[in-house]
Amino acid sequence: MSGLRPVAFDDIRPYDDSEVAAVIPALIADSELIDVLIGAKLSWLPALLRPLARPLARAKLRRVTAGMNSLDDFHRYFQTLFLPLLAASSEGVSYSGFERLGATPHLFISNHRDIALDPLLVGMALESVGRTSTRIAIGDNLVAKPYVGHLMRLNRAFLVRRGITGRRDKLDALKVLSAYIRYSIGEEGESVWIAQREGRAKDGDDWTETALLKMLALSADKQSQFSDALAALNLQPVAISYEWDPCDIDKARELAASASGERYQKGANEDVDTIYKGLFGRKGRIHVTAAAPLTLSDDATSLAAAIDTAIHSSFKLFPSHLWAWRQLNPNDEGRWQQLCDGYPGCDWAAVDRQFAERLRGQPAAIVEQVWAAYARPVANALQVGA
Repeated sequence: MSGLRPVAFDDIRPYDDSEVAAVIPALIADSELIDVLIGAKLSWLPALLRPLARPLARAKLRRVTAGMNSLDDFHRYFQTLFLPLLAASSEGVSYSGFERLGATPHLFISNHRDIALDPLLVGMALESVGRTSTRIAIGDNLVAKPYVGHLMRLNRAFLVRRGITGRRDKLDALKVLSAYIRYSIGEEGESVWIAQREGRAKDGDDWTETALLKMLALSADKQSQFSDALAALNLQPVAISYEWDPCDIDKARELAASASGERYQKGANEDVDTIYKGLFGRKGRIHVTAAAPLTLSDDATSLAAAIDTAIHSSFKLFPSHLWAWRQLNPNDEGRWQQLCDGYPGCDWAAVDRQFAERLRGQPAAIVEQVWAAYARPVANALQVGA
């Protein structure tokens, strides 16, 4: 690390060790967070009685956080809570490709399906090969609730300013964001995770925004070629695949509303509810792949296409994806047989029953969107010849 961290980053950066001791009491004092924790641990307790458990919950948190003085301390405690939760809500997480990355800090750019889990899984993949976790880019719309903001910034998250309307103000915010990412990687030696586009791919179609890549270049020397501007960031595409999406019906409902010309209005607590559902809902198997290294190009459109190809070809296709593709392509028997080769002995009838259970009682418009979202990664993989 060279020099002091610029003050311009203070509004967006993660917390540092010196701030932990002040943030922890604020979290313990937040009744909304305490109620969430009580609900997770004591789901059998009627909602009306949960406030009575707050003093006990706070006392326990004070005990476990008494010696917590650094981000590493918090991270270790968070892992003791998160890992059993992930084990209980999934059928295992596997990784590939991370062992060849070495110790160089990278900008990990991945597809985006789950608000909280995606970056946490990339961090776990790095830790599985002895690397430290990443800093995490998240939209500031996700931290409207103070306790969510505290938790995210304790977990190495930094904020992407959204909702800025003035053109000049928006450009200034993008420059600060770009500079912070470059500073994290180049000066502090910290890897960074960022989604390939704003918002989750609710329709299962993973593609990279050229605006994101142009933002990354804003902090480079003005005379730099585009490829040179991004070379120092060590771009590394990552594909994250969930066998089942706990939020699939919710996403389909939003997509169906848009398809019918309705204006979808997000609920006041929808982002927090989505985080909760993503953490606790059943996900089946999960796989995280670090794709092959990129060859940088001198324009954002070509680079975005290269990232898309890397993610589509590295995406782990589970039986849920293949079965959905089968429903939309019932006459392509030859391609179906090729796809089946990856899962010899798979009980496809059981997969069909799982879909039937998820889709029971849903209108045709929702069912159509769910099939399409699960099938899209297969179509994308076939398109790039994976």
